[in-house]
Amino acid sequence: MKTIQFATNTAGRDFVVGDLHGCIDLFNAALAHINFDKTKDRMFSVGDLGDRGPNSPACMDLMYANWFHAVRSNHGDLMSGYYEGNPMCLFNWSRNGGDWAEGVDEQTMLNYAKRDKKLPYALTVNLIDGRKFHVIHAEFSTAVPLTDSMLASKDINFISKVEKASFTDSGDGPLITWGRVIFRQFFNNNVAAIGGHIFPKAHLEFFNTELSHIYSGHTVMKQPTRYLGQTNIDTGAVFSANEDSFGLTITEPLTDRFWKTNNNGTVETTVIDV
Repeated sequence: MKTIQFATNTAGRDFVVGDLHGCIDLFNAALAHINFDKTKDRMFSVGDLGDRGPNSPACMDLMYANWFHAVRSNHGDLMSGYYEGNPMCLFNWSRNGGDWAEGVDEQTMLNYAKRDKKLPYALTVNLIDGRKFHVIHAEFSTAVPLTDSMLASKDINFISKVEKASFTDSGDGPLITWGRVIFRQFFNNNVAAIGGHIFPKAHLEFFNTELSHIYSGHTVMKQPTRYLGQTNIDTGAVFSANEDSFGLTITEPLTDRFWKTNNNGTVETTVIDV
């Protein structure tokens, strides 16, 4: 499985952004609010750059920026699958917001699909305080406990375990790009009102002390939501034009600060611990 390890950023700051879905204006407003410096800061993305929102091409173009680093995602899978000739991907992609491609020339779309197909499934980022964090789109199978060493290893035995945890079928596709086992139960809910959650034994074993924190998206939350060792930062940017509780979330893992941007501007927000 393709993963990328990033060395410590000694010159600037590191951030992670939730699912963009074509919301380039929200992203640019968020960058301005946090005083993002493209010459030294880095932005890591949980994927789903295009589809559904107002400007998918501008968000897809971010794949070519040297300060922006995204992972593969389910909407990217649909786009790449269609351009590889999978007719089922065309049906699913079109009904999930892929119709924007009709207004883009064929070669540009092919380039987007090829670029997206080369994205890693996971990123590991080393922080200046000695910690690490991982970025994926959705989730791993919690039936296969992982560690930082396993994710970084070239050992065939570790690679096979990572691939099993990543590519177990969710019913829609691989768990790492399509899975909703962990966060579906909190979808569109006020998580702050949910008390006494009982964590399954497998989840307690999976999120162990040897696995650094994971940031993901894919399943829409009302607020950035932390479940044991994983934080979901997809807060529905594409739906924020119609409901103020949604927006684009950006977090800075080093400081554990979160910001949400919608049409009302950018505010610092809090993560909800389940």
